[in-house]
Amino acid sequence: MPLLQFDLIEGRTETELKTLLDAAHRAMLATFKVPERDRFQIVHEHKRSQMIIEDRGLGIERTDKVVVVQVTSRPQHERLEKAAFYKNLCEEFERACGISPSDVVVTIFDISDDSWSLGLGRAQLMDLGSATVTAGEAGTGGIIYTEFPKDARKPIFTKPPAPVGTVEYNEWLGRMFNGVLFNESSPEKQKEIADQIVDEGYVQHNKLVETGREGLLAFARYVFQAVPDTRFIVHDVFATKDRVVTRWTWTGTLKGEDGFLGVAPKGQRIEFDGIDIWSVRNGKLYEHWDEFDWPRALIELGVSDLPKPFYGVASQAYSR
Repeated sequence: MPLLQFDLIEGRTETELKTLLDAAHRAMLATFKVPERDRFQIVHEHKRSQMIIEDRGLGIERTDKVVVVQVTSRPQHERLEKAAFYKNLCEEFERACGISPSDVVVTIFDISDDSWSLGLGRAQLMDLGSATVTAGEAGTGGIIYTEFPKDARKPIFTKPPAPVGTVEYNEWLGRMFNGVLFNESSPEKQKEIADQIVDEGYVQHNKLVETGREGLLAFARYVFQAVPDTRFIVHDVFATKDRVVTRWTWTGTLKGEDGFLGVAPKGQRIEFDGIDIWSVRNGKLYEHWDEFDWPRALIELGVSDLPKPFYGVASQAYSR
């Protein structure tokens, strides 16, 4: 729920101000995929003498049409998204308002969830894993996503904590697979990890993935090509001396030019849960079964003409 504040020199008409605010909102919708009604905008008008916007190093000449836009947001936007917003905003302002890109100054402030109160004396965004509605309102086809905390530390491959054949070792296999292998975007490192934890003769029961270790690695590459910001969050790992079960969430944004499973990329945000089950042979993951939350996944990907109950599922927050 970004808050946008506009500082500008007084003199614009009500119509001109509305056109400017509408243009800014279009840029927000196009770049950050905020809901249509997620709109918080404040205008501050100043006398000419009260706005001094100069720089000596960039050679940018500004006029009395200059607009300074301050965006206050949750810390969830990547650097490339912010750069895209700057570009989209300038294009919208120039097209709709006749404002030159040289007259547009933008700053983005990321603040934590405990710094927001949206009314009623409550910090609605503060709870860990708070739900966010996008693409409409809950119960009317909108999708509720979970805001997971951003972890700056990339999961690393560790040594096994116990000998092969023990429950602890098999739990380690599950964590290394979902928590490390599928959070690693480098094909070379993926192979290095898989060689240590996945049997060469890996038996795959998911028909979307080729069997064998090489088939698994091909799918891992495909995942990161389709969803470059892929992140797997592991919730549970259970093991016996010859079985491993993990429960996880896959999050990311569909941006790869080839799409995913035939679905064209439109910046769709994905977040759905799955369960993996393996048998273990000679200290490596050998036979694999899985289950996915396909109703939610298909809704998030934008697949149309699905059974009505699917939409009801996606408009409810996950209970984990």
